[in-house]
Amino acid sequence: MTLRASISELIGTFALIFIGAGAAAISGDLIVVALAHGMVIISLAYAYGHHSGTQINPAVTFGLLIAGEINIITAISYWTMQFAGGILGAAALSFVLGGSESGLGATQFNPTTITITQAIVVEAVLTFFLVNTVMNTAVSGKAGNFAGLAIGFTLTFCILMGGPLTGASLNPAGMKEMQLADSATIVPPSAKDFPMLRNWKTGFPMCGPLGQVPGAHTTDPSSFS
Repeated sequence: MTLRASISELIGTFALIFIGAGAAAISGDLIVVALAHGMVIISLAYAYGHHSGTQINPAVTFGLLIAGEINIITAISYWTMQFAGGILGAAALSFVLGGSESGLGATQFNPTTITITQAIVVEAVLTFFLVNTVMNTAVSGKAGNFAGLAIGFTLTFCILMGGPLTGASLNPAGMKEMQLADSATIVPPSAKDFPMLRNWKTGFPMCGPLGQVPGAHTTDPSSFS
């Protein structure tokens, strides 16, 4: 773990929230939102992959920790920078949009069409797909320089399917754990304001161990660049 790797995680998560959630807040079109997230992942995987692996997702970091690919100190450092990047990205987004009235692209689900249990299952399955792809491309090294593409496309198809159901968060750092009341003040929301917080508190620990697939533990997570 290096300072450069930690900064890479902060910048990467900032970009994912600012661009991905920004596309959701501004456009709201499912294809636009899915492509915005996927393209950020692809671009930053090649920009910062040689530093930290461009995990930019606490669920991915958790999966790598469970798989024994990183140690707890590195995981804590990455988690800290990921959540910091998420908060800064939300703050910047709130500033450029003139406040949080747009919802800032926060992921939610409609309890009249899908239950919390169903939402948890959707998020767990989709997060498994994402972590599993990371393990079997970037970590295993088997995909070579195509790992970034595979991971970005995986996030894209997960959002295309899960977006209409749960918002397809797949990322605890992107769920607005701190709601921006305005461009300068961050106010913690209650759980009822963001149902996906309850979803992720269950789905996140479920999905990390699932990403610990056989044959994935062969190289450093920063194997693609």
